[in-house]
Amino acid sequence: MIQVFSDSKNAIKAANEFVFVSIATIFENDGDIKSELRWQKQLSKFNIIMTHVKAHQGDDTDLQKLPLDQRLNRMMDTLAKRTFTDYPPSSFRGLVAPFLASNKVSIRSPYNRIVYDIKNKLNEYKIGHEAELLLARNWKIEASDLSLISWDNLKSVVKMLKKKSRYKAVKTVHGQWHTASRMCKWKQSDSHLCSLCKIHEEDCDHVLRCPSEEMTSFRTTQLLEFRELLEKMETSTIVRNRLMSMLFQWVGGFSTTEFAASENQSVNKLNAAFNEQVKIGVRNCFRGLLAKGIIALQEEHYATITAKKKNNIERWSRQVIQKLLTISMETWRHRCELVHEKEASVIETTTRTAAYDLCMKLKPRSWSLPSASRHLLDREKDFFVKSKIRDVSGWLRRV
Repeated sequence: MIQVFSDSKNAIKAANEFVFVSIATIFENDGDIKSELRWQKQLSKFNIIMTHVKAHQGDDTDLQKLPLDQRLNRMMDTLAKRTFTDYPPSSFRGLVAPFLASNKVSIRSPYNRIVYDIKNKLNEYKIGHEAELLLARNWKIEASDLSLISWDNLKSVVKMLKKKSRYKAVKTVHGQWHTASRMCKWKQSDSHLCSLCKIHEEDCDHVLRCPSEEMTSFRTTQLLEFRELLEKMETSTIVRNRLMSMLFQWVGGFSTTEFAASENQSVNKLNAAFNEQVKIGVRNCFRGLLAKGIIALQEEHYATITAKKKNNIERWSRQVIQKLLTISMETWRHRCELVHEKEASVIETTTRTAAYDLCMKLKPRSWSLPSASRHLLDREKDFFVKSKIRDVSGWLRRV
Protein backbone atom coordinates (compact mmCIF):
# COMPACT_ATOMS: atom_id res chain seq x y z
CA MET A 1 0.00 0.00 0.00
CA ILE A 2 1.23 3.51 -0.88
CA GLN A 3 -0.28 6.47 0.95
CA VAL A 4 -0.21 9.82 -0.86
CA PHE A 5 -0.96 13.12 0.89
CA SER A 6 -2.21 16.16 -1.04
CA ASP A 7 -3.59 19.55 -0.06
CA SER A 8 -5.52 19.69 -3.36
CA LYS A 9 -8.99 18.18 -3.36
CA ASN A 10 -9.10 18.60 -7.14
CA ALA A 11 -5.99 16.41 -7.52
CA ILE A 12 -7.51 13.69 -5.31
CA LYS A 13 -10.80 13.88 -7.23
CA ALA A 14 -8.96 13.72 -10.58
CA ALA A 15 -6.97 10.66 -9.50
CA ASN A 16 -10.05 8.76 -8.28
CA GLU A 17 -12.34 9.60 -11.21
CA PHE A 18 -12.89 7.17 -14.08
CA VAL A 19 -10.60 7.87 -17.05
CA PHE A 20 -12.77 9.18 -19.87
CA VAL A 21 -11.30 11.63 -22.36
CA SER A 22 -13.90 13.54 -24.38
CA ILE A 23 -14.18 16.79 -26.31
CA ALA A 24 -15.49 18.39 -23.12
CA THR A 25 -12.53 17.34 -20.95
CA ILE A 26 -9.54 17.35 -23.29
CA PHE A 27 -9.06 21.14 -23.02
CA GLU A 28 -9.82 21.51 -19.33
CA ASN A 29 -7.18 23.04 -17.09
CA ASP A 30 -4.26 20.63 -16.59
CA GLY A 31 -6.17 18.07 -18.67
CA ASP A 32 -3.10 16.08 -19.68
CA ILE A 33 -1.74 15.98 -16.11
CA LYS A 34 -5.07 14.72 -14.74
CA SER A 35 -5.31 12.08 -17.43
CA GLU A 36 -1.76 10.88 -16.71
CA LEU A 37 -2.46 10.82 -12.98
CA ARG A 38 -5.58 8.67 -13.46
CA TRP A 39 -3.80 6.20 -15.72
CA GLN A 40 -0.80 5.82 -13.42
CA LYS A 41 -3.07 5.15 -10.43
CA GLN A 42 -5.10 2.55 -12.35
CA LEU A 43 -2.07 0.80 -13.87
CA SER A 44 -0.11 0.70 -10.61
CA LYS A 45 0.44 -2.74 -9.05
CA PHE A 46 0.10 -1.19 -5.61
CA ASN A 47 -2.93 0.03 -3.73
CA ILE A 48 -2.64 3.82 -3.74
CA ILE A 49 -4.64 5.71 -1.13
CA MET A 50 -5.08 9.45 -1.60
CA THR A 51 -5.53 11.43 1.63
CA HIS A 52 -6.33 15.13 1.92
CA VAL A 53 -4.30 17.33 4.25
CA LYS A 54 -5.26 20.90 5.05
CA ALA A 55 -2.94 23.44 3.38
CA HIS A 56 -0.56 25.60 5.45
CA GLN A 57 -1.54 23.81 8.65
CA GLY A 58 1.07 24.19 11.38
CA ASP A 59 3.22 26.74 9.56
CA ASP A 60 4.19 28.35 12.87
CA THR A 61 4.99 25.05 14.58
CA ASP A 62 8.33 23.30 14.71
CA LEU A 63 8.56 20.87 11.78
CA GLN A 64 9.60 17.92 13.96
CA LYS A 65 6.57 18.31 16.21
CA LEU A 66 4.05 18.05 13.35
CA PRO A 67 2.25 14.85 12.31
CA LEU A 68 3.59 13.02 9.27
CA ASP A 69 0.99 14.35 6.79
CA GLN A 70 1.48 18.01 7.82
CA ARG A 71 5.25 17.62 7.88
CA LEU A 72 5.34 16.21 4.34
CA ASN A 73 2.99 18.98 3.14
CA ARG A 74 5.25 21.71 4.55
CA MET A 75 8.36 20.12 3.07
CA MET A 76 6.67 19.99 -0.35
CA ASP A 77 5.66 23.66 -0.13
CA THR A 78 9.26 24.57 0.67
CA LEU A 79 10.58 22.67 -2.34
CA ALA A 80 7.97 24.25 -4.64
CA LYS A 81 8.84 27.78 -3.48
CA ARG A 82 12.58 27.17 -3.87
CA THR A 83 12.16 27.31 -7.67
CA PHE A 84 11.32 31.00 -7.41
CA THR A 85 13.81 31.71 -4.64
CA ASP A 86 16.74 30.40 -6.65
CA TYR A 87 15.33 31.41 -10.08
CA PRO A 88 13.04 34.47 -9.70
CA PRO A 89 10.33 34.58 -12.40
CA SER A 90 11.11 38.26 -12.98
CA SER A 91 14.44 37.26 -14.51
CA PHE A 92 12.54 35.31 -17.16
CA ARG A 93 9.75 37.81 -17.69
CA GLY A 94 11.69 39.76 -20.33
CA LEU A 95 12.30 36.62 -22.37
CA VAL A 96 8.66 35.64 -22.84
CA ALA A 97 6.45 36.92 -25.65
CA PRO A 98 3.33 37.32 -23.49
CA PHE A 99 0.77 37.83 -26.26
CA LEU A 100 1.80 34.90 -28.47
CA ALA A 101 -0.26 31.75 -28.22
CA SER A 102 1.91 29.42 -26.17
CA ASN A 103 -0.89 26.84 -26.00
CA LYS A 104 0.75 25.36 -29.10
CA VAL A 105 3.36 24.00 -26.70
CA SER A 106 1.07 22.47 -24.11
CA ILE A 107 -2.56 22.50 -22.98
CA ARG A 108 -1.57 22.39 -19.33
CA SER A 109 -2.22 26.12 -18.93
CA PRO A 110 -4.84 28.04 -20.91
CA TYR A 111 -3.87 30.92 -23.16
CA ASN A 112 -5.28 33.52 -20.75
CA ARG A 113 -2.69 32.76 -18.08
CA ILE A 114 -0.02 34.11 -20.41
CA VAL A 115 -2.07 36.91 -22.00
CA TYR A 116 -3.59 38.43 -18.87
CA ASP A 117 -0.71 37.58 -16.51
CA ILE A 118 -2.83 35.59 -14.05
CA LYS A 119 -0.63 34.77 -11.07
CA ASN A 120 0.01 31.07 -11.38
CA LYS A 121 3.78 31.12 -11.18
CA LEU A 122 4.58 27.44 -11.57
CA ASN A 123 2.51 27.07 -14.75
CA GLU A 124 3.63 30.48 -15.97
CA TYR A 125 7.30 29.58 -15.59
CA LYS A 126 6.94 26.20 -17.29
CA ILE A 127 4.79 27.40 -20.20
CA GLY A 128 6.89 30.54 -20.59
CA HIS A 129 10.10 28.54 -20.79
CA GLU A 130 8.62 26.11 -23.32
CA ALA A 131 7.30 29.04 -25.38
CA GLU A 132 10.77 30.59 -25.42
CA LEU A 133 12.34 27.43 -26.79
CA LEU A 134 9.61 27.01 -29.42
CA LEU A 135 9.82 30.61 -30.64
CA ALA A 136 13.62 30.63 -30.66
CA ARG A 137 13.65 27.47 -32.77
CA ASN A 138 11.05 28.80 -35.22
CA TRP A 139 12.76 32.17 -35.54
CA LYS A 140 16.28 30.63 -35.76
CA ILE A 141 17.72 32.61 -32.86
CA GLU A 142 19.14 31.76 -29.46
CA ALA A 143 16.64 31.66 -26.59
CA SER A 144 18.92 33.95 -24.57
CA ASP A 145 18.62 36.63 -27.28
CA LEU A 146 14.83 36.91 -26.88
CA SER A 147 15.43 39.50 -24.16
CA LEU A 148 16.84 41.86 -26.84
CA ILE A 149 13.44 42.17 -28.56
CA SER A 150 11.08 45.05 -27.85
CA TRP A 151 8.07 42.93 -26.84
CA ASP A 152 5.89 45.73 -25.47
CA ASN A 153 5.86 47.66 -28.74
CA LEU A 154 5.14 44.56 -30.81
CA LYS A 155 2.33 43.66 -28.44
CA SER A 156 0.82 47.16 -28.78
CA VAL A 157 0.99 47.00 -32.59
CA VAL A 158 -0.75 43.62 -32.76
CA LYS A 159 -3.46 44.60 -30.26
CA MET A 160 -4.39 47.86 -32.02
CA LEU A 161 -4.95 46.14 -35.38
CA LYS A 162 -8.43 45.19 -36.52
CA LYS A 163 -9.43 41.58 -36.03
CA LYS A 164 -8.82 40.47 -39.62
CA SER A 165 -5.50 42.29 -39.86
CA ARG A 166 -4.46 41.00 -36.42
CA TYR A 167 -4.98 37.43 -37.59
CA LYS A 168 -2.75 38.05 -40.63
CA ALA A 169 -0.14 39.80 -38.49
CA VAL A 170 0.15 36.95 -35.99
CA LYS A 171 0.44 34.43 -38.81
CA THR A 172 3.21 36.61 -40.25
CA VAL A 173 5.00 36.79 -36.90
CA HIS A 174 4.86 32.99 -36.60
CA GLY A 175 5.76 32.45 -40.29
CA GLN A 176 2.59 30.48 -40.98
CA TRP A 177 2.24 31.21 -44.69
CA HIS A 178 1.13 28.44 -47.03
CA THR A 179 4.34 28.44 -49.03
CA ALA A 180 5.23 25.81 -51.63
CA SER A 181 7.64 24.19 -49.18
CA ARG A 182 4.95 23.81 -46.54
CA MET A 183 2.31 22.62 -49.02
CA CYS A 184 4.75 20.02 -50.34
CA LYS A 185 5.42 18.84 -46.79
CA TRP A 186 1.66 18.52 -46.26
CA LYS A 187 1.40 16.44 -49.49
CA GLN A 188 -0.77 19.11 -51.13
CA SER A 189 1.77 20.02 -53.80
CA ASP A 190 4.23 18.09 -55.94
CA SER A 191 6.98 20.72 -55.92
CA HIS A 192 8.60 22.79 -53.19
CA LEU A 193 10.08 25.25 -55.70
CA CYS A 194 8.93 28.86 -55.99
CA SER A 195 6.25 29.28 -58.67
CA LEU A 196 7.75 32.61 -59.78
CA CYS A 197 11.51 32.10 -60.02
CA LYS A 198 11.48 28.28 -60.43
CA ILE A 199 14.94 28.13 -58.80
CA HIS A 200 14.79 28.17 -55.01
CA GLU A 201 12.72 26.37 -52.42
CA GLU A 202 9.88 28.64 -51.38
CA ASP A 203 9.72 29.24 -47.65
CA CYS A 204 8.79 32.39 -45.72
CA ASP A 205 12.27 33.88 -46.12
CA HIS A 206 12.29 33.25 -49.86
CA VAL A 207 8.98 35.09 -50.33
CA LEU A 208 10.70 38.23 -49.03
CA ARG A 209 13.85 37.62 -51.12
CA CYS A 210 12.49 36.12 -54.35
CA PRO A 211 14.71 37.29 -57.27
CA SER A 212 11.87 37.29 -59.82
CA GLU A 213 11.38 40.63 -61.57
CA GLU A 214 7.81 41.16 -60.31
CA MET A 215 8.68 40.50 -56.65
CA THR A 216 11.88 42.55 -56.76
CA SER A 217 10.06 45.59 -58.16
CA PHE A 218 7.25 45.36 -55.60
CA ARG A 219 9.66 44.80 -52.70
CA THR A 220 11.80 47.79 -53.67
CA THR A 221 8.73 50.03 -53.77
CA GLN A 222 7.70 48.86 -50.30
CA LEU A 223 11.16 49.48 -48.83
CA LEU A 224 11.32 52.97 -50.35
CA GLU A 225 7.97 53.73 -48.70
CA PHE A 226 9.49 52.51 -45.43
CA ARG A 227 12.38 54.93 -45.92
CA GLU A 228 9.90 57.78 -46.41
CA LEU A 229 8.23 56.80 -43.14
CA LEU A 230 11.57 56.93 -41.31
CA GLU A 231 12.20 60.42 -42.69
CA LYS A 232 8.70 61.53 -41.70
CA MET A 233 9.26 60.22 -38.16
CA GLU A 234 12.47 62.31 -37.83
CA THR A 235 14.67 59.25 -37.59
CA SER A 236 18.36 59.77 -36.93
CA THR A 237 20.20 59.86 -40.26
CA ILE A 238 22.77 57.28 -39.24
CA VAL A 239 20.11 54.92 -37.81
CA ARG A 240 17.97 55.31 -40.94
CA ASN A 241 20.85 54.64 -43.33
CA ARG A 242 22.19 51.67 -41.36
CA LEU A 243 18.75 50.10 -41.01
CA MET A 244 17.90 50.52 -44.70
CA SER A 245 21.30 49.15 -45.69
CA MET A 246 20.73 46.01 -43.58
CA LEU A 247 17.25 45.43 -45.02
CA PHE A 248 18.31 45.91 -48.66
CA GLN A 249 21.35 43.70 -48.09
CA TRP A 250 19.24 40.88 -46.66
CA VAL A 251 16.45 40.95 -49.26
CA GLY A 252 19.16 41.02 -51.92
CA GLY A 253 20.26 37.56 -50.82
CA PHE A 254 23.36 38.55 -48.83
CA SER A 255 24.03 37.49 -45.24
CA THR A 256 24.70 40.04 -42.52
CA THR A 257 27.49 39.71 -39.97
CA GLU A 258 28.13 41.48 -36.70
CA PHE A 259 29.89 44.83 -36.89
CA ALA A 260 33.46 45.00 -35.64
CA ALA A 261 34.56 47.10 -32.68
CA SER A 262 35.82 50.62 -33.34
CA GLU A 263 38.01 53.11 -31.48
CA ASN A 264 35.24 55.72 -31.76
CA GLN A 265 32.89 55.39 -28.78
CA SER A 266 29.80 56.64 -30.64
CA VAL A 267 30.43 54.21 -33.52
CA ASN A 268 30.88 51.39 -31.00
CA LYS A 269 27.51 52.25 -29.47
CA LEU A 270 25.88 52.23 -32.91
CA ASN A 271 27.51 48.90 -33.79
CA ALA A 272 26.42 47.34 -30.50
CA ALA A 273 22.79 48.34 -31.13
CA PHE A 274 22.75 46.90 -34.63
CA ASN A 275 24.63 43.80 -33.51
CA GLU A 276 21.60 43.12 -31.30
CA GLN A 277 19.45 43.12 -34.44
CA VAL A 278 21.92 40.81 -36.19
CA LYS A 279 21.61 38.36 -33.27
CA ILE A 280 17.81 38.55 -33.48
CA GLY A 281 18.07 38.19 -37.24
CA VAL A 282 17.50 40.71 -40.02
CA ARG A 283 14.85 38.33 -41.40
CA ASN A 284 12.95 38.82 -38.13
CA CYS A 285 12.70 42.57 -38.72
CA PHE A 286 9.91 41.65 -41.14
CA ARG A 287 8.19 39.74 -38.32
CA GLY A 288 8.17 42.92 -36.22
CA LEU A 289 11.05 41.83 -33.97
CA LEU A 290 13.00 45.06 -33.45
CA ALA A 291 16.00 45.29 -31.13
CA LYS A 292 15.76 47.45 -28.02
CA GLY A 293 19.19 48.93 -28.79
CA ILE A 294 17.98 50.54 -32.03
CA ILE A 295 15.00 52.05 -30.22
CA ALA A 296 17.34 53.38 -27.51
CA LEU A 297 19.49 55.10 -30.17
CA GLN A 298 16.45 56.80 -31.66
CA GLU A 299 15.29 57.89 -28.19
CA GLU A 300 18.65 59.57 -27.64
CA HIS A 301 18.27 61.33 -30.99
CA TYR A 302 14.84 62.68 -29.99
CA ALA A 303 16.39 64.00 -26.78
CA THR A 304 18.84 66.11 -28.81
CA ILE A 305 16.08 67.81 -30.85
CA THR A 306 15.57 71.30 -29.40
CA ALA A 307 12.64 72.29 -31.61
CA LYS A 308 9.09 71.28 -30.79
CA LYS A 309 8.85 67.54 -31.31
CA LYS A 310 6.20 66.12 -33.60
CA ASN A 311 6.99 62.53 -32.62
CA ASN A 312 7.99 60.45 -29.61
CA ILE A 313 9.81 57.18 -29.16
CA GLU A 314 6.63 55.13 -28.48
CA ARG A 315 5.01 56.34 -31.68
CA TRP A 316 8.23 55.82 -33.64
CA SER A 317 8.63 52.23 -32.42
CA ARG A 318 5.05 51.28 -33.17
CA GLN A 319 5.00 52.94 -36.59
CA VAL A 320 8.25 51.23 -37.63
CA ILE A 321 7.16 47.78 -36.40
CA GLN A 322 3.73 48.12 -38.00
CA LYS A 323 5.25 49.17 -41.34
CA LEU A 324 7.68 46.23 -41.31
CA LEU A 325 4.79 43.83 -40.64
CA THR A 326 2.76 45.52 -43.38
CA ILE A 327 5.62 45.05 -45.86
CA SER A 328 5.63 41.32 -45.11
CA MET A 329 1.86 40.96 -45.38
CA GLU A 330 1.64 42.99 -48.58
CA THR A 331 4.53 41.05 -50.12
CA TRP A 332 2.78 37.76 -49.36
CA ARG A 333 -0.49 39.11 -50.78
CA HIS A 334 1.28 40.26 -53.96
CA ARG A 335 2.95 36.86 -54.33
CA CYS A 336 -0.41 35.09 -54.01
CA GLU A 337 -1.95 37.37 -56.64
CA LEU A 338 0.92 36.72 -59.06
CA VAL A 339 0.69 32.94 -58.56
CA HIS A 340 -3.08 33.04 -59.00
CA GLU A 341 -2.81 35.08 -62.22
CA LYS A 342 -0.13 32.76 -63.52
CA GLU A 343 -2.16 29.64 -62.79
CA ALA A 344 -5.29 31.23 -64.25
CA SER A 345 -3.35 32.10 -67.40
CA VAL A 346 -2.12 28.52 -67.72
CA ILE A 347 -5.64 27.17 -67.23
CA GLU A 348 -7.02 29.59 -69.83
CA THR A 349 -4.37 28.62 -72.40
CA THR A 350 -4.99 24.92 -71.74
CA THR A 351 -8.76 25.40 -72.14
CA ARG A 352 -8.41 27.26 -75.46
CA THR A 353 -5.99 24.64 -76.84
CA ALA A 354 -8.17 21.73 -75.73
CA ALA A 355 -11.29 23.32 -77.27
CA TYR A 356 -9.56 23.94 -80.63
CA ASP A 357 -8.13 20.41 -80.73
CA LEU A 358 -11.56 18.94 -79.98
CA CYS A 359 -13.15 21.02 -82.75
CA MET A 360 -10.55 19.81 -85.28
CA LYS A 361 -11.07 16.22 -84.14
CA LEU A 362 -14.87 16.36 -84.42
CA LYS A 363 -15.13 18.11 -87.81
CA PRO A 364 -14.54 14.90 -89.84
CA ARG A 365 -17.01 13.12 -87.54
CA SER A 366 -19.79 15.71 -87.43
CA TRP A 367 -22.31 12.88 -87.67
CA SER A 368 -21.47 11.94 -84.06
CA LEU A 369 -23.16 15.17 -82.83
CA PRO A 370 -26.90 15.84 -82.79
CA SER A 371 -28.05 17.76 -85.85
CA ALA A 372 -28.97 20.76 -83.71
CA SER A 373 -25.35 21.03 -82.45
CA ARG A 374 -23.41 20.49 -85.67
CA HIS A 375 -23.20 24.20 -86.39
CA LEU A 376 -20.81 24.50 -83.41
CA LEU A 377 -18.11 22.88 -85.52
CA ASP A 378 -18.11 25.81 -87.95
CA ARG A 379 -15.89 27.86 -85.57
CA GLU A 380 -12.54 29.05 -86.93
CA LYS A 381 -9.24 29.20 -85.02
CA ASP A 382 -9.67 32.92 -84.29
CA PHE A 383 -12.72 32.10 -82.19
CA PHE A 384 -10.67 29.91 -79.84
CA VAL A 385 -7.77 32.37 -79.70
CA LYS A 386 -9.45 35.79 -79.48
CA SER A 387 -12.87 35.17 -77.94
CA LYS A 388 -13.53 35.59 -74.23
CA ILE A 389 -12.65 32.54 -72.19
CA ARG A 390 -16.24 32.22 -70.94
CA ASP A 391 -17.43 31.87 -74.58
CA VAL A 392 -14.86 29.13 -75.23
CA SER A 393 -15.86 27.34 -72.02
CA GLY A 394 -19.52 27.63 -73.06
CA TRP A 395 -18.67 26.09 -76.44
CA LEU A 396 -17.03 23.15 -74.67
CA ARG A 397 -20.05 22.57 -72.44
CA ARG A 398 -22.47 22.61 -75.40
CA VAL A 399 -20.32 20.21 -77.42
